[in-house]
Amino acid sequence: MTMQVSCGLITETEPGNGENYIPHSPTTTLIAFGITNEIEVAGFEEKVRQKGIDFVITRRNGVLTPVGIEVNSLDCITNCKIYENVYTIEKDMSFGPWIQSMMARSQKYVLSGKKVLVIGAGGYSKAFIWPAAQDMEVKVVLVEANPNHFAAEEVSEFIQYDFSNHSQDDIHAVKIYQLLRKKNKKVDGCLTFWEDCVPLAAKLCTLLNLTDNSQNQKIGTCNCNPPRRGQILEVRLIFKTSKNILKV
Repeated sequence: MTMQVSCGLITETEPGNGENYIPHSPTTTLIAFGITNEIEVAGFEEKVRQKGIDFVITRRNGVLTPVGIEVNSLDCITNCKIYENVYTIEKDMSFGPWIQSMMARSQKYVLSGKKVLVIGAGGYSKAFIWPAAQDMEVKVVLVEANPNHFAAEEVSEFIQYDFSNHSQDDIHAVKIYQLLRKKNKKVDGCLTFWEDCVPLAAKLCTLLNLTDNSQNQKIGTCNCNPPRRGQILEVRLIFKTSKNILKV
């Protein structure tokens, strides 16, 4: 849904291409037609908040109604940007959400149906991750030390394994790898959202032959001291396919 809508007034003899009028808000347009009823104005504005659609306004059964005439994202964005500059309102409100929507749809397309191994569920600060994964149709295989963790009920598969002693991550990685092999679990990616588990996730990526940052890089980023020059904290999920590598 876009955050900005621009309107304009033209005569019946002029082409309605958005290039021959100064853009203004839907409310201003309605006032020009003598429509000031707050309920009617609010109802109209809700109807026109669609991405990249040109429309004209008419009445149907006495109700003010927008009628879509063309899908034209380029002209819509152009006129909304003109509107922003003319009235010096908050910049990028017109195309920011539009691009965000495209990015979200693209990511969902890439991730949908993928099976992702997640090491460590973290605390309640990570609670938003699990419903978000469900919304994107990602199948999460969660490995967590706490058998009673609330996230166990919100993922596709839950494996309880105590990896709390991270000085033994080499051993933990091998055992988790063996558990996956025993259960015949194949995953498309492996990651963690919990800093303590970053080295363990990196070791599992190596065992599972999944492309990722090197173990040394990830171990370095787990140092909670101020970062030294050259240290970069980056958690990437990379899926291997038969044709290419999809980076997310």
